[in-house]
Amino acid sequence: MRHFRQVFHEVMEFTVVDAPFEAHEEIPKELKRFLQHPEAKFKSWLKFPKKRGDSEQTSPDCVYGLEEIVKFLGDILRQQGPFDGILAFSQGGIIYRHFYRITQQIDPESFKD
Repeated sequence: MRHFRQVFHEVMEFTVVDAPFEAHEEIPKELKRFLQHPEAKFKSWLKFPKKRGDSEQTSPDCVYGLEEIVKFLGDILRQQGPFDGILAFSQGGIIYRHFYRITQQIDPESFKD
């Protein structure tokens, strides 16, 4: 991403949106070297159930937070947009696809802007 931004910085403005939720898991040691601050928390686009033994009786395959993400991304688009495009990868790409489908196909009234 650094090289892409260096090449296109004169013709594009980049807005970086971090995932809103803090992950409960320990940051993998392979990723720690990429964090700007050693005390930084690993971020996630979804909420996952806590480890077994917790009082919460949920399936480990369930994820939560999609409603909050729709509001979160909608707020960013309203406050910082409009944008000409989205560049996302991994979990962020999947989440944006869900956001787009919800706000454009399933419930267009939720995001008219």
